[in-house]
Amino acid sequence: MSETATVTVKWGRTDSGFPMASTGTLTGASTALVVSWLEERKGASTVDLLFDRLQSNDGPSLSRGQVSKRGKVRYSVHTSVLEEVAELTDASDETLREIGHDAAHNVETVIPGAGLMLRLASPKRLLKRANTLWTTYADFGNVEVINVEKGSARLRIYGFDTHPHFCRTLEGLFEGLLERTGAKSANVRETTHDDMDDGCTFHGTWS
Repeated sequence: MSETATVTVKWGRTDSGFPMASTGTLTGASTALVVSWLEERKGASTVDLLFDRLQSNDGPSLSRGQVSKRGKVRYSVHTSVLEEVAELTDASDETLREIGHDAAHNVETVIPGAGLMLRLASPKRLLKRANTLWTTYADFGNVEVINVEKGSARLRIYGFDTHPHFCRTLEGLFEGLLERTGAKSANVRETTHDDMDDGCTFHGTWS
């Protein structure tokens, strides 16, 4: 993704019916990977259209240069980018999981040093470090590992307004991270999607 051109985006309320959370920021690389995914599959003109669509909203400014590996992006902006990408690509849940899965295989750009850790880890060790990894990825929310058994685990993410598109990408992200530890046939699905306090529960299996 080129960073030479600066496009200013005004961002505010969404008309999609999904909640917008102003809570905290994500690493800019996480949003940059979504934009890169879109460009690889639909071309640079679709990325330009994405930013054109974002410009029609009111609110704080976001330059395209901020969507980079060095910056931070507000969670509300990240989820709004996911909404627009989903509309531009007529995305299904599986497509959103693909975006998350792709991020897992480029996680070094999001969390420095994560690649080496994953090569040395097992699924169980990965889960033990889940909250530490999350705090490197985002400055909001919490991760709680509910239980871990042989070939399966349940975890909960809470403390912020969860967005359904974001949760679909997390399913793919978690699957991809498990695969990078050597797990086979990884499958992660959200089993409950609730409010800020209760959060969302995910169940994962692997062999």
